[in-house]
Amino acid sequence: MDKLFAFDWRKTSDEKNQYANFAALWRLEDDGKFRLLDEEKFDGYNARAFGDVLLAQMYDGYGSALAGLDFSNPAELESLGIYSLGGWLWADPTHADGTPADGIWFPLGNYGVLKVELPK
Repeated sequence: MDKLFAFDWRKTSDEKNQYANFAALWRLEDDGKFRLLDEEKFDGYNARAFGDVLLAQMYDGYGSALAGLDFSNPAELESLGIYSLGGWLWADPTHADGTPADGIWFPLGNYGVLKVELPK
């Protein structure tokens, strides 16, 4: 295995003692040590990888949203932005299925399913 995700919870430098989430991509080297390849500020929880895309559930100030992160290039993580879903849809990536190419399907219980198309 040459890829490993690690979520790092770090304190920001502001006086309010606020925290920020970072997604970090590490490589396990032949000598058994981990080497940091890249990291990106990444808010969210209930994260799950779909191919080379990481999706996480979050609150965007208006309601439920999804944060996306592309890790296809290990040397440079790329934010795919925030997908706002509107107030009442709580799409949890840990229960979703699909691929970045075909879209990710989220079960919504009595409300059916939600399909999210990712950037190509």
